[in-house]
Amino acid sequence: MRPKTENRRRNKTGSSPTRARPRSPIGSDTTSSRTSPSSAVLLDSGLVTEELAIFESLQISPEPNVNPRSFPHSVKQQCWAKAQKIKGRDPDRWRRDPLGNTVFRKLVGCPGCLCHDYDHIIPYSKGGKSTLENCQVLQVNL
Repeated sequence: MRPKTENRRRNKTGSSPTRARPRSPIGSDTTSSRTSPSSAVLLDSGLVTEELAIFESLQISPEPNVNPRSFPHSVKQQCWAKAQKIKGRDPDRWRRDPLGNTVFRKLVGCPGCLCHDYDHIIPYSKGGKSTLENCQVLQVNL
């Protein structure tokens, strides 16, 4: 016959089994079978020291990336403003890309025929900057 603790550990729903004994709080004086509390504290402080060393080596600059691959929000707004307006349509919502295709402002990055993206005129891979002068609104699908 199995002890009652084994029956409590079985879980008929398939999720993780319940613990037979309550968890002891961190830093308590109870000993574990693998490490004593003092060695656990030493291990934890060693891990903390290693993690701190990793985070201290990271440098967070006060300036944002001066040449990000994607266009900042302000550049996207200015790029939309410089795109060709369509006569008879709301200029806040409709524009024409450099190839003459009609695009709708709210449809960005989707696969539809009125959708558009902000594109580098000189590709980023070829040294193009993410500036207003190098930005254009292009229809996603032709």
